[in-house]
Formats: sequence, C-alpha cells, structure tokens
Amino acid sequence: MAYELTRHEFNRIIRAYRPSRYETFGAQDARFTTPMNHALKCRDRLHVALRSGLQRLSDGPQTIVDFGPFPGSLLRLSRGLQPTKAARLFGAGLMASPEFVQFMKQDADVEILTVNLDPAGQQFASKGYRETVPLPDHSVQLVFALEIVEHLTSPFHLMSEAYRI
Repeated sequence: MAYELTRHEFNRIIRAYRPSRYETFGAQDARFTTPMNHALKCRDRLHVALRSGLQRLSDGPQTIVDFGPFPGSLLRLSRGLQPTKAARLFGAGLMASPEFVQFMKQDADVEILTVNLDPAGQQFASKGYRETVPLPDHSVQLVFALEIVEHLTSPFHLMSEAYRI
C-alpha cells in the first residue's frame, strides 16, 4: 500500500477534525491561550506515527491496535484516513471508562480491550485483568503505543505483546 501522509494533507485533516469531549482541554486550562485539544496539541507526534505506520501497511485487510488508546485521537484520526477506513481498529489498556468505551465504538467503530500491559508493575495484580491482548498471533498489521510507554514500570511485556499480535 505504502500510503504517503504528507504534512500538508495531515494539516488539512487536523483543521477539519472535530475533537471529542475526551480530547478537549478546558477553557480554564492555563497552559493554553487558545482553545486546544489533544489532536492539535500532539499533531507533530500523531503525524509522524501515522505517516510511518501507513507507509508500512501492506495491501489487504487491516487490523490496527493502539496500546494506551485514551483519549482516542490516534484511532479516530485513523478511521478517517482512506487507507484505514475499513480497518478493524482496537485500543488496548486499562482505566477506560464505560462511557469512553461506548463512545469509541459508536463514533469510530473501535473496540476497546481491557488488558494489563504492565504486569511487572504490581499495582493491578489483584484486579485479575488479562495480560494478553485477546487477538490471535500475527493477526495485526500495525501496533501503536504513543500514550503508554512512559507510564509503565517495564515496557518488555508490552513489546512482546506487540510482536506477538
């Protein structure tokens, strides 16, 4: 497929993007002098990730997973791009509210999976969360992890799951 997401095209997409309530920063947030949302604030990182991922996608059916998907910007942007409009999209991680899970399903046809991607960090050991992504081996064409690695005690399990799926 080797789709090239240019900076010009991505900027056009960001200008037309309608952030969800999960992505919008409050007007009282002193960090910003103009109205701001997650996709706009992180536009450079999102562009690099999407451009890089889309260049590597092969033809055929696509399954894409975002580890640590909150607040949903990457997956919502992916759904709007021509090469990934028909892809199966998943988010995997912890702490997603039922409202966020429902919103992502209704808004972008994204399934949010509850998975502990950091079992080395013992804070969730007693919760009984699954530690593997419930997708078959080698079934995913692209995995993102833009909003999670810095929160992990150890990234090794996340990396092995990304490789496995």
